[in-house]
Amino acid sequence: MKVKKGEVFMFSVIAAILGWTLYKDFNFDTSTFEKPALAAVYGIALLMSVIFIVKNFVNKSSNQE
Repeated sequence: MKVKKGEVFMFSVIAAILGWTLYKDFNFDTSTFEKPALAAVYGIALLMSVIFIVKNFVNKSSNQE
């Protein structure tokens, strides 16, 4: 399955937005999140986006060899 550049860009934007949202939601004084359940959902979505991006780069580098 060929991954288009637009899909990688879309997941990169999603990862950046989710990462920024998690950073803003985290309280550094108490080391907790304001909404822990929502932070867990954001964290899972961020992890899935990063895995997709890394998987694409690994597949792209192995196809070039």
